[in-house]
Amino acid sequence: MIWLEALFRRLPVAYDSLRTQLLVRYTFLAAIWVSGYLVYSLESLSSLFLSSIGLHLGLFATGMITLFGTYMVQKALPPAVTDVKPLLDLSGEEFEELHRRTTGYVCDFRPVLALAGALIAFNPGVREALTSLQMEGFAPRYAWNILAEFFFHLINGTGLWLGFSIWLAVLTISRQPFNHGVREVNERFSGLAVLVLWFSAFYFISLSIGVATSLMGSPSVSLFDLLFSPLLVFLALGFLWVFFPFFSIHQALSGIKKAELMEIEKDYRELIQRSNEDASPEESIIHVQQLLSLQLRERMTMNMDEWPINIGFVTKLLTLILIPALVRVSAEFINKYIH
Repeated sequence: MIWLEALFRRLPVAYDSLRTQLLVRYTFLAAIWVSGYLVYSLESLSSLFLSSIGLHLGLFATGMITLFGTYMVQKALPPAVTDVKPLLDLSGEEFEELHRRTTGYVCDFRPVLALAGALIAFNPGVREALTSLQMEGFAPRYAWNILAEFFFHLINGTGLWLGFSIWLAVLTISRQPFNHGVREVNERFSGLAVLVLWFSAFYFISLSIGVATSLMGSPSVSLFDLLFSPLLVFLALGFLWVFFPFFSIHQALSGIKKAELMEIEKDYRELIQRSNEDASPEESIIHVQQLLSLQLRERMTMNMDEWPINIGFVTKLLTLILIPALVRVSAEFINKYIH
């Protein structure tokens, strides 16, 4: 079980109620916010705390998305993997092993700690708080800042690992043998597609928050710098991160479709060759029936889905990608014309 869900499941509230869980998680984040406000108020610095826009956005936007995401992944990932079972050419035991592996990635806490540690190492917030603590002596707000930084990075590490776990699950499934003549591919992959979209929302909204908080009040830049900023790299990486596993499944399904069509063509040539030979009326009728069967089989194969996602998924993904870009342009506009 995901570590956050193991904690929330112990609370004496209805775990299966989405409304209750949303309220509990929002209350949890609100309690952290109140604790920070009280700590800063002890030193008459409540206005400084209230002006920390990045903290509020990180807590109630990124934090809430992650807490909601862990709940949804814990509940939705196992049935989403089960949904693709009819598409795979696996025995019952082989699929059970695949199910255990693909749903087990997300429960591993070690990658979460590693990601959180990497985020802490490259983020100056913790170092600044520790330096202030050493130079100015102990103050409650420094201790709260350090604990809050560790908590935020642990939450961010959890969100990143959730996305990577879903990516691994889809990629692992794409490496399995698929049944020939698979149908309802989009419907079977809809559960995993929704989870991938959730991670996309977490990634691009977090990126938007980072862009907004880092650029507010900074000097305006040229159009060239705006178009070729590092933000484009992160946008491209996010798109490839989401798209690559589904492209792997597309390649597998396309290979199956191509092999099936080649087999039909081979059977068709053999049937034509037999039809050209002298045959009795009964054999001719059988040949016509076989020809009609091949034509039906070819039509069904041509109608096979080659993509596990539909245009609706792509549209939503592109919309999420546009959010950080719009935030970047808006921040530049504010810096140039308002400040």
